[in-house]
Amino acid sequence: MNRSYANFAAQKIETACIRYAVHSRVCESDSPASGAVPGRCIGREMVGRLAEIATHMIFDDNGLGKWIDTLEGAREFLKSVLTYRILLGCAKPQDVLDDFEADCPPWSTGTKPIIVDLIAWPSLRDQMMFHSSFYDLDEMTEDVINYTVVDIPEHKIALQLYNSPPTRFPTVPRPEESTYQSPFKFSQRENTIKIAQLQNQDLYDIIARRMDSPVGEDGVASTCRGIPGSPQAECLRNNAEPVKRVKGWKLSGAFFKKYPFLQCSSLASRYPFCPSSKLPRV
Repeated sequence: MNRSYANFAAQKIETACIRYAVHSRVCESDSPASGAVPGRCIGREMVGRLAEIATHMIFDDNGLGKWIDTLEGAREFLKSVLTYRILLGCAKPQDVLDDFEADCPPWSTGTKPIIVDLIAWPSLRDQMMFHSSFYDLDEMTEDVINYTVVDIPEHKIALQLYNSPPTRFPTVPRPEESTYQSPFKFSQRENTIKIAQLQNQDLYDIIARRMDSPVGEDGVASTCRGIPGSPQAECLRNNAEPVKRVKGWKLSGAFFKKYPFLQCSSLASRYPFCPSSKLPRV
């Protein structure tokens, strides 16, 4: 699987989710009869659902799951990353409130944003907070996401979520534009759904229909609905064959070249990813 293809498809899906969230914010604020609270723009529940839909599209609809599903915690990690990026792309943190107003944003404690809690390494979180007076915490947090990789020794490759931050909506070029160049060539052997060939508006409509559909057991209903040329069997997870679970999330060396003061012995080797709430307390 070409990395540029994976990045391009993931960024396209993420951009459509940001567009949906921004459009929903406008509709909600313009409809006082619906009981919307002035100033309340985007709910965390909606952003979480968008992240679930985007994760399903990247793993299942887009066909990347057959490579990444063997990595333990990959879906949970990607959902956390997408949640953060959707929030970052559609509103300022103080504009993203849930149904309960508070004097301070509900996802922060003091000066610590909740996104720091998504980082799996407690020692790294502590070091980031300690140095946040001298370095931009948001930039360090985004670099943690960009530089998190996973080693698969059997294949001698490392997967990285993004080489660079995604292009923000609405600057993503459309295929009919003269400056548009496809970064990859499709291969039928990869058994992928050609999401990147869809018009941005068509992808937006698919996400909107899934947001309006009842939530299924996997968090997304009608998984293949609206995607051209996608038989049901191709985009559902195939659990018929047992797969080897690989534990090996770690930060790449490039991260520590940028932030040498954050280096910890526990981060130098492969470290299994799991949500920070499940990590054993020392």
